[in-house]
Amino acid sequence: MLKSILLILLSILPTLLIGYFVYKKDNNKEPLTALITFFSMGIISALLVITVSYFLEKLIPFLGKSTYYMSTIEFIIEVLFEVALIEELSKWLVVYFIGYKNKEFDETYDIIVYSIFTALGFATFENIQFVMEQSSLLLAVQRAIFSVPGHVAFAIFMSYYLCKAKISKLQGNKKEERNNIIKSIVIPTLAHAIFDFCLFADKDIYLIIFYSFSIVLFLLAFEKLKILYKNNASLITIKRSRQ
Repeated sequence: MLKSILLILLSILPTLLIGYFVYKKDNNKEPLTALITFFSMGIISALLVITVSYFLEKLIPFLGKSTYYMSTIEFIIEVLFEVALIEELSKWLVVYFIGYKNKEFDETYDIIVYSIFTALGFATFENIQFVMEQSSLLLAVQRAIFSVPGHVAFAIFMSYYLCKAKISKLQGNKKEERNNIIKSIVIPTLAHAIFDFCLFADKDIYLIIFYSFSIVLFLLAFEKLKILYKNNASLITIKRSRQ
């Protein structure tokens, strides 16, 4: 019983810390109802991934195999499409349709909050699921250090390009808006695929690459976060400046 409580606490601790940090950084704070909505939708997006993966594995049998028995090509396909693309797309759908198109999205920092809280909902559900299944304190710690921050890093890249897309839209540049929307899906997906490929590939060299890549990923994401925070601006002002 005590171990189960500790596992759950370790699973949600990184979410609480990161969520609090992002919320405190928001000068014009989003209502708690909005944060709860995006967090909850992140959980729903995780359930969507489970459902889609189930049907994919029925349609494409090798996706249901253990990675140990997969060829390199099969493993790449699984990591890139079944894992990275489906997971990032499921979160993107929430952020785009509920956040990007929301009339309350009136400052550039807002989309960061929407994206990160969606990712935290997704990561928390995934964390509790994996940690409780394996009942492993070591796994809980590893996921707290790498997996949850990883999802947040992907969310920052997603929000960075969605923010640029929104600004392009307000400036009347539809082509640039479209390009940045595409980047908001593609770049987090590629980063996620590299992250998972190196983590799950059964070779020591890939584990070394994983740690190196994770450090670079987190530093780049934090830099993007600082840029968006420092350059936070009213979208209404940007819109008026064009008129």
